[in-house]
Amino acid sequence: MPRPTRGFDVHIYKLLDPIVPFFCKLNIHPNFVTFFSLALNLFVFKNNPSFLLGLFILLLDFLDGEVARQCKKTSKTGAVIDSINDAIFLSIIALNILKLDVSFFNILMFASIRMVIDVSMNDITDHVTSNNWFLMILFLITIMWARAK
Repeated sequence: MPRPTRGFDVHIYKLLDPIVPFFCKLNIHPNFVTFFSLALNLFVFKNNPSFLLGLFILLLDFLDGEVARQCKKTSKTGAVIDSINDAIFLSIIALNILKLDVSFFNILMFASIRMVIDVSMNDITDHVTSNNWFLMILFLITIMWARAK
């Protein structure tokens, strides 16, 4: 999927542009970035939903796709793994906002519901990105953080 050409997300990609060639040069696969983000989601963010960690994971979500595009390593498998990771990340945020138990079962249930909705509306390997995805998720992370106080 191409980068957005309008909206706030354009600025996030411009911020990442100087970093991406480093990943290409070191031959770091975009799926590694996605799996690293997934591990942070399930083993750190799940138990410690801090604002800064949420922001870091959100930036990793942008980074993995940009590494895939610029290093010419895009794949359907990577897109599916990224979609699953997005669903898990949003599930953890939603469970924290709703003050529900952030158990692996609840994460799985919320993520599954999101994936079913995604699959019914889109081809998840097409990975449609909103032009303001960053602001939308940052808003949710801020609500989650404020409710934790």
